[in-house]
Amino acid sequence: MLKHLVHTKTDQFLDLIVLNNGRIDHLADIVEGKVSLELERLYEECSPTTAKDASVSDHHRKENSNDNSLVYGEVEFASFLNLLQFFPKTDMHSNNKGGVFYDLGSGSGRAVFTVRFSLDFDRCIGIELLPNLHKLAVDVTEVYDQKFRHKLDPALQSVDFYCEDILNYDWSDGTVVFTCSTCFEDELIHAIGEKAKDLQQGAYLISLNKFTGIDPDAFDIIQEAVVCQMSWGDADVFVYRRR
Repeated sequence: MLKHLVHTKTDQFLDLIVLNNGRIDHLADIVEGKVSLELERLYEECSPTTAKDASVSDHHRKENSNDNSLVYGEVEFASFLNLLQFFPKTDMHSNNKGGVFYDLGSGSGRAVFTVRFSLDFDRCIGIELLPNLHKLAVDVTEVYDQKFRHKLDPALQSVDFYCEDILNYDWSDGTVVFTCSTCFEDELIHAIGEKAKDLQQGAYLISLNKFTGIDPDAFDIIQEAVVCQMSWGDADVFVYRRR
């Protein structure tokens, strides 16, 4: 797909266009602009304010009001498109498979759909504990099925959301696992790091919070505390690869 060729800038892409005056970067900007526009249309009825209100009113959140891990925080499209630069581009397509993307704590699904519209994973999956937020993601998926799915490659349309605890759900088949973990409690961060040991060799774990005490025998640190500009300010990005 053109979007993949733009992001990877492979020889195949170089054969398609003439290289001068920064045309590749310009074309990449055009593609990302188009993706942002489509995502805004997809989420016309589900603003960040709507999602935040759904989170605050959720009965599970009310029953666990002291758990900062349940505080709503979700990426915005432009910010997350910027963060995609930290996603692996060369070795995740082994055996002609695009792999599986997971968002742990997926909220209303914004990161999942951004990846679906931008990168060529076989499957894109979001896992969210709060039922109210999960319901929003399901509602957006219905809009996607009706108005957007047909615009994508038939083999690259899969989007799924599950209302589950990320520590109980099996995401060990993930090729890239992302978590917007800025507000996660240290105990949860440590538990995710332990559970990530079940990932297959070569899988990536990408977080906006450091995995304290992560097993150095199990993971290579690819990027540590690299600053990425997000909607709320600068965020540190941590990228780990399963050994």
